Amino acid sequence: MQKNSDKKNWVFFVPETIPSFAGTGRSAFNFADYLNTKSLNVSIVTLNRNLKLKSKEKVRNVRIIRISYIAFNTLTKTISFIYILPNYLYHILINDVIIIYSSHLIGYQLIIFLSDFFKKKSGIYKIIS
Repeated sequence: MQKNSDKKNWVFFVPETIPSFAGTGRSAFNFADYLNTKSLNVSIVTLNRNLKLKSKEKVRNVRIIRISYIAFNTLTKTISFIYILPNYLYHILINDVIIIYSSHLIGYQLIIFLSDFFKKKSGIYKIIS
């Protein structure tokens, strides 16, 4: 059994996840839940569209972090992206394995670029549906 300090930190980036019924989000949650049962440290980073859900919660040992995204008009979307960018960067830097679910995630190309730039290449899995 590994010590907690030896565990690799994994992060899944998805456009949305539970309680939504989105197929990609459900799939990412189920996979994260499974990996957590195998003694891995997996969390999900998703968007909190129009601030409708909690910003952080834990469901069946899966940590879900929701980044604020206000999509009322072009201006609020632009301002939201300015807030999203440092959050993406933070989660890329603190995790060892980066998994991107769906090409419908805002800025997924940026996540790939930043992951490569910060030498997370060996742990990047680009799952784009």
